[in-house]
Amino acid sequence: MRFIILSCLLVFAPTRTIAVSAEWACSSTRIPIEISLDSSAKLQLKPDVFADVKKRNLSESEILKCVEDFRHSVSQQISKYKNEECPASKHDFCFTSGSYIDTKMGEKIEATFEKKLRSQAKQSPEEYLEEKIAKKEIDPSKLGQSFTYNNKTYKVSEFDKVVGENIENVFMQLSRNEAKQYVQNYMLVNTDILNVERVSPKRTAVLNNLNQMFGYIYGDKGSEELTKMLECKPEDDLKPIEEIIHRVEKINKVATCQPLRPGDHRVFEQLNSNYYGTGDYLLKRKNDGNYQAIVNVKFQSGSGRLSPQEMMNRSKNCLAKASPYMKGPQGELLELTIMTQEEINGLPRKQRPKENVITVEGPDFGTNAASYAEDVDCDTITHEMLHLLGLCDEYGETREKYGDMWNCRVVTKAPSIMRELSVFNKAVPQNLSCDCKSLPCSSVMKSSNEDIKKLYTGQTALNVIDYRFRAQYCKNIILVSSANLRDPSKAMILKVNSERNFVVESRIVSSQQQAPQYFVERYEVSCSCPAGDKECLQTKESIVKKVMSPKMGNTCPRGSRPLSTQTDKKFSSPQVSDNVLYFTTEPQIESLLQPGHFHKILEGTCPGQSAGYQECADFAYKNNRNGSCNVPEKCYDDSYYLGVPK
Repeated sequence: MRFIILSCLLVFAPTRTIAVSAEWACSSTRIPIEISLDSSAKLQLKPDVFADVKKRNLSESEILKCVEDFRHSVSQQISKYKNEECPASKHDFCFTSGSYIDTKMGEKIEATFEKKLRSQAKQSPEEYLEEKIAKKEIDPSKLGQSFTYNNKTYKVSEFDKVVGENIENVFMQLSRNEAKQYVQNYMLVNTDILNVERVSPKRTAVLNNLNQMFGYIYGDKGSEELTKMLECKPEDDLKPIEEIIHRVEKINKVATCQPLRPGDHRVFEQLNSNYYGTGDYLLKRKNDGNYQAIVNVKFQSGSGRLSPQEMMNRSKNCLAKASPYMKGPQGELLELTIMTQEEINGLPRKQRPKENVITVEGPDFGTNAASYAEDVDCDTITHEMLHLLGLCDEYGETREKYGDMWNCRVVTKAPSIMRELSVFNKAVPQNLSCDCKSLPCSSVMKSSNEDIKKLYTGQTALNVIDYRFRAQYCKNIILVSSANLRDPSKAMILKVNSERNFVVESRIVSSQQQAPQYFVERYEVSCSCPAGDKECLQTKESIVKKVMSPKMGNTCPRGSRPLSTQTDKKFSSPQVSDNVLYFTTEPQIESLLQPGHFHKILEGTCPGQSAGYQECADFAYKNNRNGSCNVPEKCYDDSYYLGVPK
């Protein structure tokens, strides 16, 4: 699984050699021209139609119209590319201001036509800075960085137009905390400007930039938050600004961050500056107090043979199965629904979330939130759809093709579909069909012994005690088989439960040749938590509860094998027909979501009960190549990260 940058999502697109294509209209047919930057940030046109137009017998006014129309077209296409593609692209155009590209286009026109169109003005310090940023010789995120031009020294922070043009480019690279630090630095260097209430072009430029910055951090409440901060000026004199920012974050939001009341709705929108903040979806609070999250999805053909409509139908069916098991900490339900653009258009205009495009690829494709393999299962579909609601991955990335790209990620321990797909089958009941022709399945299920049938299809210690926990804290002891069992219908019983220790007897049915052609293997799982190991003790309590209230197993039992036969019929108890064992599993965990996940979907980037999740999930797609991960120790505690009850 890979990730799309939509709340908790990152897309890896093939490397593009061409960023933008614009049409040249001054010929018998319209010609698509590829525009790119070379390693020196010099503008390249392919083919170079300027050289060709010089050969044609056109007047200067005709040439002027051709090239200026083309220049305008390039500007439009660059702007469109930056708006639509840059959130998921790392192309040079995404880190280059539009005015720089326009300036370079003008220079190319002038050089080609020997300065006939306009006289070349002397390069300004502002244009020099834009060129240095485009060449990656100056980092626009470092406001205090100095540069010398015509024997005079300047700082990046002095050029508000350049700062404004690069805010999005800068914020693409920053975490939420880093973005706030950037704002703090910008306000500090402009304290004198902000302290003077008199209107001036400089003050207007600074405030415009701050509004843009606050918009990236606080969404559509950015202007309100900036006003609140500036109103603190008489008392605080804008110092320390970090303290003011911290205080502002804690202020109750009056619109976008108020909890939804029954009948209310909110449209969440991913911000370019905060890719892992949230996704694009509509959240509705139903009249019964439960929730519905609606995602606008367009499946389109890729390399796979499955049609987009077939993938849409499969995904809708999967989410219909999963939704009853997406529960909040108070038992609230979250219905996750996907709609086509046509269905979205049937909603009121203010309730229409942005579209998410997903391609259907071949069976060997590595599924991610932007592309599904044609044989993708419900567990993976649910995982990837939750990325579109802003949830991030929680598993350790070990795939070779990604190397150590995300080695700052916190790997959680609590059951989570964002950590392991097997959680889907533990939370969502499955209607299983198992081949029961072989022993011991055939002998057990054809017998009249109801106890052995229940034991055979029940959970064992292997189901309820995670293999990682067993490896670290437990040991197994084989017991002598016995025909006279205590609690003969149970596949496991609790024999010991003390402050730091517990012992579970687990039973597994095996086959034998003589009648009744099965017997019960017994073994003990003895586990001990070290003194003071709170995490082990919490897991111990969870295991003991599951042993005391056992469920039916969630896989075909020993001696049977799963069949591809699908059925929507539910079975109250295991049944055999034509040598096929049918049964419906029971949920082994209460929800596919932990409390932190649930609150994150409800809150997006708003401060609230998902604060721990927002802080810790921020490291999911970071690495330590350029410095320490600096992951707070508390993020390794699932009670802080995921809101798991202690």
